[in-house]
Amino acid sequence: FTVKDYATVVSIGSTSTYDGSVNLRNNSYTTGNQTNYVVTNGDFTASDNSELHLHDVSSLTARSGDVIFQDNTLLFIDSTSSMTVVDGNIVFQHLNNLITEPGTAIQVNGGSLTFR
Repeated sequence: FTVKDYATVVSIGSTSTYDGSVNLRNNSYTTGNQTNYVVTNGDFTASDNSELHLHDVSSLTARSGDVIFQDNTLLFIDSTSSMTVVDGNIVFQHLNNLITEPGTAIQVNGGSLTFR
C-alpha cells in the first residue's frame, strides 16, 4: 500500500490491516482519528516530507517488520494514541520530527528504537 505525491488519506473510526509493506512518500499526509493501522510481514516507511498523525485513540501496530521515518518526515501521536512494534525496529533517520504529548505510548518488543 503506497500513498505518495501530495496525496492525503484521512481515516475515521476504522481498522486498516496490511499484509506487506506500507509506504508514505513524496509529501503525502495521512491522519487517523479513532483508527487502527496494522502492518504485518512488511515495513512501514514514511519518507520525503511525509506526515503521519494519530489522534483520538488511534494506533499504528507493526508485526514482523520495521517502522522507518526518514528524510524529513513528521510523526505526531497524541496522548490517547500509541505505536507498537513487535519483532521489528523503529528508526528515525535524516532530519525527522517526532511529536508526542505526555502519556503517549511507544513500545518496541523484540527490537530497538534508533535515532540517527
